[in-house]
Amino acid sequence: MGPVRLTVAARSDVGRVRTNNEDAFTVADLDTGARIAEGEAPSAFDVLQRGILLVVSDGMGGHAAGEVASALVVDSL
Repeated sequence: MGPVRLTVAARSDVGRVRTNNEDAFTVADLDTGARIAEGEAPSAFDVLQRGILLVVSDGMGGHAAGEVASALVVDSL
């Protein structure tokens, strides 16, 4: 079997109720360290030995520092 190529894009939306977006995400190539940011065009990754990390961390529904909590999850991973 040949190499696997993964094309991904990521986007988050504030929704209809909140005034700030509390969601966080990351798409990271664990072999090269390459990451994509929100709003970037779709990116293609060759899935190598260590793989690709896809993380979505939902905000906390308006609780104090919900955006901090979701970002902390992504940064910790």
